[in-house]
Amino acid sequence: MTPPTILIVDDDSLWHGLLGRLFTCHGYTLLAAMSCASAIMTAKLSKPDCIVLDFNLGDGDATTVCAAIRALGGHRIPIIIFSSDPGAEECVSKDRLADKFILKNSPLEELLAAVDELMTAYKQAPDIG
Repeated sequence: MTPPTILIVDDDSLWHGLLGRLFTCHGYTLLAAMSCASAIMTAKLSKPDCIVLDFNLGDGDATTVCAAIRALGGHRIPIIIFSSDPGAEECVSKDRLADKFILKNSPLEELLAAVDELMTAYKQAPDIG
């Protein structure tokens, strides 16, 4: 069985390293992107099982990435906004472009649990498009 793939999108390489260790220790395969453009291209080509996405990136923000991925048919990919900007939660609640919002100062176990929970929910949900 192929391990699930997570795309980590953050413009800070320290977060890539930290999240990379977290997810690889739990059996995930990792993809990485540091910009909106790179995230969209990687998601389009690789079709990850889940995306962990910082909100503020050098070339835009998570709303751009989420909208582009959803427009490409990425309705079956859970997206978690993982940001230090508490105002970014609007991306989840207002436009419903992402599935969950977690602040970066939260315990990393919360992020890991959210990934597991959303990936399970998406696998069990009927394919609606």
